[in-house]
Amino acid sequence: MKTYVVIPQYLINDHLVKLSQNAIRSFKKTADCTVISVDDGGDRGQDMLKKESDVYLKNEKNSGFAPTCNKGFKWIQKHEKDDCNIVCANNDIEVFEGWLEEFEKVMSQFEGSMVGGLGFKGRVVEGKHISEYKTNPGSYYAWNSITRGGTLNDWLFPGGFYMTRKSVLDENGLYDEGFIHGGYEDIDLFQRIKQNGGNLLMTPKVAYWHEEGATRFGEEEKGHQNEAEPKNLAYYISKWGYNPHQRLGEIFKSEQINL
Repeated sequence: MKTYVVIPQYLINDHLVKLSQNAIRSFKKTADCTVISVDDGGDRGQDMLKKESDVYLKNEKNSGFAPTCNKGFKWIQKHEKDDCNIVCANNDIEVFEGWLEEFEKVMSQFEGSMVGGLGFKGRVVEGKHISEYKTNPGSYYAWNSITRGGTLNDWLFPGGFYMTRKSVLDENGLYDEGFIHGGYEDIDLFQRIKQNGGNLLMTPKVAYWHEEGATRFGEEEKGHQNEAEPKNLAYYISKWGYNPHQRLGEIFKSEQINL
């Protein structure tokens, strides 16, 4: 089954350009995949994106996270007639060997609609590189089960790196573009999938590095994000009838599945 990786790109400083290049190369190094970069109107890094990515798409104007990801999803829906893996990934992550094999294994064994792993802000945990932490039986992080529901211990299902299938998005729809800039569109999509009987699976056997918020909470974007956050929360509440922060445990209630 083919694998496509959709990465929204809003490159507005040199640090983001370096992070994005590292993310793209980590996917190309560790899996047979097609990387689709969707440029959301940043002012730098276009040459790098065109060179490093397999497919380069560009918004006519800055549109935000949901429309930018959807542009990549729609490209796949248009050009790929068969079902396929679709990865949605932020550009400030780094993945390591074995992630695709583990994601495919988990989804096939447990009838998952989406699967995610564990993101770490540091590359070394308990003296081991995060790509190897699971080999340490004494590690706090060496769990022997996956979960179904959307949480694994302190981790919430990762909107910044997950895998699903084209058929899942065909059935459940894409990100709701009523959420502006960025925020809550991922929880909304995950909720729709669960409401329709789908499963959110998390495996501790996929660890990845994530700087977190390199674009959204960078100096250039703080003002825009601070303005969008309350509007998106209000939109979510109007759509679902409750504040997700007050019901996260219920929304993502999970069960363990021993391996």
